[in-house]
Amino acid sequence: MAGNTQLKNSVFDSEIVEKAKSLLRPPLKEPLGDAHEAVAWTGLQVSRFLCKSLEEKLAKNPLWLECHPVLLGSWARYELCIKSDLDVLFLGEEEKIKAFTQDCFQKGIKLRARIPQDLNDWTVNVETADVLALFHGRALTEKGVVLLKEQKDKIFSNKKITEKLLKDTLQDKAQRAERYDSIFSFLEPHLKNGAGGLRDLYQGKVFRQIYGHKFVETNYEKLVLDYYLDFFVTVRHKLHFDGQGDILIGPEQHSLSAWFGYSTHKEFMRQIERGIARVSFYSDWILERSKASPAKLKQTSKIKTKTAADLLKGLQKDQSVLSQYEIRRALDPIFEPEKKVSASIRGQLLAKVLDVKEKDSVIHAVFRSRLIDKLCPRLTRLVGYVQHDQYHRFTADAHILQACREMKRLYKKPKELAELSKFTKDLKKKDWDILSWSALYHDLAKGVDSEDHSDLGEKWVKEDFKKFKVSAEVSKEVSWIVKNHLELSKAAFRKNPFARSTWQDLYDLGLNKERLIRLAIFTAADIRATNPEAWNSWKSRLLAQLVQVLLDGKTQNYLEAFKKISPKIKPEWLEIIDPEIFSSLPNKVLLKDLENLASKKQTSIKVFQDKNKRTWIRFYEPEDRKGLLFDYVQKLFGLGLQNQHALIHTLPDLGVYDWFQVTNAKNAQQIEKFLSLELKTIPQLKQVTFQSIDFISSSDQEWVISFKALDQKGLLLSAVRALTAKNAEIISARVHTWGRQVDDLFSIKPLKTKPQDFVSELEKELGVGR
Repeated sequence: MAGNTQLKNSVFDSEIVEKAKSLLRPPLKEPLGDAHEAVAWTGLQVSRFLCKSLEEKLAKNPLWLECHPVLLGSWARYELCIKSDLDVLFLGEEEKIKAFTQDCFQKGIKLRARIPQDLNDWTVNVETADVLALFHGRALTEKGVVLLKEQKDKIFSNKKITEKLLKDTLQDKAQRAERYDSIFSFLEPHLKNGAGGLRDLYQGKVFRQIYGHKFVETNYEKLVLDYYLDFFVTVRHKLHFDGQGDILIGPEQHSLSAWFGYSTHKEFMRQIERGIARVSFYSDWILERSKASPAKLKQTSKIKTKTAADLLKGLQKDQSVLSQYEIRRALDPIFEPEKKVSASIRGQLLAKVLDVKEKDSVIHAVFRSRLIDKLCPRLTRLVGYVQHDQYHRFTADAHILQACREMKRLYKKPKELAELSKFTKDLKKKDWDILSWSALYHDLAKGVDSEDHSDLGEKWVKEDFKKFKVSAEVSKEVSWIVKNHLELSKAAFRKNPFARSTWQDLYDLGLNKERLIRLAIFTAADIRATNPEAWNSWKSRLLAQLVQVLLDGKTQNYLEAFKKISPKIKPEWLEIIDPEIFSSLPNKVLLKDLENLASKKQTSIKVFQDKNKRTWIRFYEPEDRKGLLFDYVQKLFGLGLQNQHALIHTLPDLGVYDWFQVTNAKNAQQIEKFLSLELKTIPQLKQVTFQSIDFISSSDQEWVISFKALDQKGLLLSAVRALTAKNAEIISARVHTWGRQVDDLFSIKPLKTKPQDFVSELEKELGVGR
């Protein structure tokens, strides 16, 4: 089984294993994945040796043949590996079978043996996969050969049975696709059960034989599947010999690459991913063709394929894998060099494919049929290109497809952008065209080591769009996004999004209102296309806040304020202070407050009223101490002030500078007087309910943790109290109430425990999930 690092079946003793290892050799040259290429794979040779060795060993027991064994699975197909399951069906006398299997068990030979419940019908109470295995079953005795043939004739000549087998296989395929749909399954594919793995490969081969009359005129798919069967079995042998299971784990990819003779592990994984994609496609096509009616097959065979435009029209009409196959077959004749489909025609067709109003299924079919390779040849070098980190979920070409699809999805369902959605209402067709072209081109230059992919991508846009005859304006704006497509993400999530330097960097790029909104939408789509699990409401909110501040011109006012500050005010203070304060209160008031604090002329507590007549309370202490924030929040709670927003900072060489926006019915003097007093009685805090506590990010300097809940009295106090009780030192915080939803974001100094364990302890203490 996958992940098992021990020899699962001790029948393969060390002598057999060492002999098998000696038979497994790397190819004579670096294989490039061409089904017609003669590459000396040795995987199936090793499998035949293992099968022969196993059968010779079992034959030493005279009961072996008397049990009339019918071999199944990889054993029957001569694809056996040292960790394969040993599947066998016995047709002999029950007592002899029992004695034989018991002897095997005592010797550590773990057979997966069964006896037909009904000798006249071997499908009774048998799962589809085991019934299907009979098709390539291998009987070792004359009796077994006769009985197996009788059953195969009954099963595989019965239309109702084969249709059920096909239906169940399609369902199995869909369930496995969902089961292995994870980041790790893309970066570290499951060679046996994952999409495009050996199980898909076998299902394709067996149904191609069962429905052989539908494949009389086709043979290329058989060559492809045979090629990757030998390739994948060779890889599987090497994994098993190295003590691994069926998962192509990251560290093993490097050693396998070197053994196979690839120049880099990325090239090795590119061929693996190409193989997985090709096996997945042809397996899907075989199953769909097996299921299709004669009328459907006739219809797809008549797709018009005389011109490049015909190919796109065919996919616009029918996006099925049957149609995709017909398009694949027509690509080379139409796009052969001497015919030279003009760049302007390719540009026109790409524009239609990328149009946000075009169906999502069309662009998926254009990619899977490989028509995209002919329309945009630069993409071919990215097919199967894996970016080896735990963030990029897809291969580079799949990521570009996902980005293009995201543009269509966000156009149709902008609410999926959460708080960013409000910025889509003013986008025109031209804006969506720019975004869609950007989705196609933003990562096309990935993997070119000689130049930054954003800079090179910008050049390619200018070169290609001139040939495509795309308008100069669209070319200019697409090239700008491609060059700067990572900048807003960096500003919002990696830099201080509220620092003067961050804003100035964005303005220096040539940012304007239209570019800002487009780049924000693109950033969201790129994140979702990179890894859907990486997009969340927190990121949406941070992006939306940054965009809104930039759109309102508050940054320009804020930046202007830096030019007029007193020498007593350190510029780094203004970079730390959340600009929401500057957007709520006049710059002059805040700068004067900071100047007074720096001059020791200001009180530790001061109440302000903003232009919307909301009350803000500023706390100041020259020295931070453990529990100080808890004291502040507890006093506010005791006064009956309900917190709406909290912005927590520590300014170097000044001290704690915390701001709370509260709802109240008291005047400023009353608030200041009460808060200056010592709290004599601790307010009673009722149990509050948090929806979730999430670990957002970590670094050597800070952990960021989010508390989410519906608005309730005492939420902030409960969160701060829990963090304080866990000895967490709060560096900063942004606490907001949006309607009835509360989202408290805390930055704390890293602790000795693991971040996930710390969050789990908080969840347990605060009763999250109860």
